[in-house]
Amino acid sequence: MLGEVNMWLTVEERQQIATQITANETIGRDTMTRWFGGQSFTFPIETWKSMLIALEVYAGDALNVTEEHKAAVNSLLTIQDIEDFDITEGYP
Repeated sequence: MLGEVNMWLTVEERQQIATQITANETIGRDTMTRWFGGQSFTFPIETWKSMLIALEVYAGDALNVTEEHKAAVNSLLTIQDIEDFDITEGYP
């Protein structure tokens, strides 16, 4: 039984996966394998593409919320405003 793998992929890691997808697809492979947390994951190339797209969308949405929060925090004027600010609001 596989253990749970919790991770976040950096921009560089996501770019490496995209490059690996392209390379494997170019040579005609239908599947691709990557290792994370000591575990091997093999999926069809199309599944890797779908997962990477979903992750990129999530990362972009999360970054947009973070930037929005930073702008909002910079405009807060009182301690009460800061204490009332919900840092979790809007995240995907």
